Amino acid sequence: MRGISSLVAAVLIIAMTLLIALIVSSYLRETVTTESSQVRAKTTELVNCSLAGLEIQPVFLDTAQNNTRVVIRNVGQQRETIISADIFNRTGGKGSVLTPTLPASVAKGDILNIVFNVSGSNNPTTHNSSLPNVTCTSFSQVIVSSECITAKFDRTPNNC
Repeated sequence: MRGISSLVAAVLIIAMTLLIALIVSSYLRETVTTESSQVRAKTTELVNCSLAGLEIQPVFLDTAQNNTRVVIRNVGQQRETIISADIFNRTGGKGSVLTPTLPASVAKGDILNIVFNVSGSNNPTTHNSSLPNVTCTSFSQVIVSSECITAKFDRTPNNC
């Protein structure tokens, strides 16, 4: 019986090794490229968020107008986008944002006024029992969130 020559066997082994190396290297290249782009995106997000800063300045409760005005200052080093804002009474009721429409952008150093409807079911002009009655005694907190940071105000509002 004659087998294949050692030269042919060596060529076949080298060819199979190169083929396997090509398959593995293309898979690894794709994986490394995908992972590095994800790491780059996450790193950019973390660096940008490290420059973020929001501060809730005064909260003005106006029971005569049934609204509350919250002043947000961007104290960070970049533009922020406010994606949510909530006002709560002590029982967990939540007021609705009247202005501005969210999401809202705030430039570095600028302020944004957010006005909430806080009239309760005891307000004869609105007749909206789904809104909480936020008064000086029932006020709990305001929470404002951007894409990177959340600010909370749980002190006594102005006008109380």
